[in-house]
Amino acid sequence: MPLADALLGRARKRRGDEHQLLAAVLECVGVAVVAFGPDGRVTHASAATLALVESDCAVGSGPEAWIRALLPRTPSGLPLAPEDLPPLRALQGEVVSDFDVLVRIGARELLLGTRARPVTDEKGRRLGAVAVLRDVTPQRRREAELRAAGPQRTGADGSHT
Repeated sequence: MPLADALLGRARKRRGDEHQLLAAVLECVGVAVVAFGPDGRVTHASAATLALVESDCAVGSGPEAWIRALLPRTPSGLPLAPEDLPPLRALQGEVVSDFDVLVRIGARELLLGTRARPVTDEKGRRLGAVAVLRDVTPQRRREAELRAAGPQRTGADGSHT
């Protein structure tokens, strides 16, 4: 059994080292990233996530906690069903790209552009999901202003009329 104990100890250390490396990479890139276990519980939230959502996103917290904290809605303000949220869709095997979610953070409302994807092992077993969040509020506001302004005509000299 000493050999088995030694191998198990090395495997645990390697797993711990890999976890520390991943955490360092996520913090270094400064992107809002949240990892979820197969049950939807938060397993990691980068510092950028905590700064963006101004919420604890505590490791171990389940979907009900972060749904209650952020009140996710469609960009028009309609409530989103939990099964429509990108992380929960990813947990069902779906890759979600560029999905905007309106959230309440304190007294502010932010529009978060989200991406989410399932995480699987080498045998295809679902281990969880990962989501990336980005504040797209200013960008979407500019896009709406441009749409409201309507098409502009360009004169022969290239100037807008």
